[in-house]
Amino acid sequence: MFICILQTLPDDYRSKPLYSVHMDFELQDQVGLGTFGKVYRARNVKENKLYALKFIEVEREREGFPVTAIREAKILKVARHPRIIPLERIVKTADGSGVYFVFPYFEYDLVGLLRTVKINLIDVSCIMHAILQALCHLHSECQIMHRDIKPSNILINHKGSVVLADFGLAKAFKQVDFGEPRPWLTNRVVTLWYRAPELLLGASDYDQSVDIWALGCVFYELLMASKEHGGWLNCCLFYGNDEWTVLEAIERRLDLAGLKHLPWYGKRPGLNLIQKDAFSEVKDVEAKDLLSKMVCVDPKNRISAKAALDHIFFKKHLKCNRIRGLSSEHSKHEYEIKSK
Repeated sequence: MFICILQTLPDDYRSKPLYSVHMDFELQDQVGLGTFGKVYRARNVKENKLYALKFIEVEREREGFPVTAIREAKILKVARHPRIIPLERIVKTADGSGVYFVFPYFEYDLVGLLRTVKINLIDVSCIMHAILQALCHLHSECQIMHRDIKPSNILINHKGSVVLADFGLAKAFKQVDFGEPRPWLTNRVVTLWYRAPELLLGASDYDQSVDIWALGCVFYELLMASKEHGGWLNCCLFYGNDEWTVLEAIERRLDLAGLKHLPWYGKRPGLNLIQKDAFSEVKDVEAKDLLSKMVCVDPKNRISAKAALDHIFFKKHLKCNRIRGLSSEHSKHEYEIKSK
């Protein structure tokens, strides 16, 4: 079984020596919780280098290796890009209970970064540009949806490099002609606060634009955390405890009438409290324009990742491709913050 999963990795992996956790890695502490596995910080004793190890449990799977893990490995194989975290190798446990996916160690996720440094619009543009590059590659070149864009899945290392991580919910999609039906997809994807309205209203034929909506929600949080907007943290754009309260939050800002055809539209709590200026608290004109095009109710009118990269917001604010002022001596992730 272990050999079978190796076949899903890039060809150059097979030239690397095989590792086992108990012989080659010292597990330190848990730093994250992926879609289908816990993530640990670990030191490779041979290289004296830190890695992130994602544990995939096998022994409870009746049909062998988890299909979600196989899919994640295959997607990471075809989606290699400087802005996407690379899967470097797979290592087995001593007792055969599971395997670890081995990734480079990134000292921060976006939640931890915002609690460590004060960011400005230059930093916001750097982070957004990096993730849009990743999405442009996924959507245009690979026909893959990430389906779980959120702050804890955006990682930053001590050099300031930004990547997209956790492909446990990612899925390939098929480009279809106008009028052609799309294959059925589950709408129980994307963390609740970042879930697009079509998903909340029961759509099962959505496309990659759900990633753009989710990243737009992250964009809003970054803007509110920037010095130019007061440095506010925990400013979730559409906060709610369940699908209906998130829909209420969306409908306080945006008109959902364009989604009347969706199954659950009639069940939603209608509010009629739409703001004339949905994002009045965003002071930067170019940022507000990009945000409104990303957080657009109609998925057909939502801006694409490719078009977003050419937006004037980046022409105005993008000055570098790395976050500056970080140190390898510190690290902070959402999981660690919540565990305290």
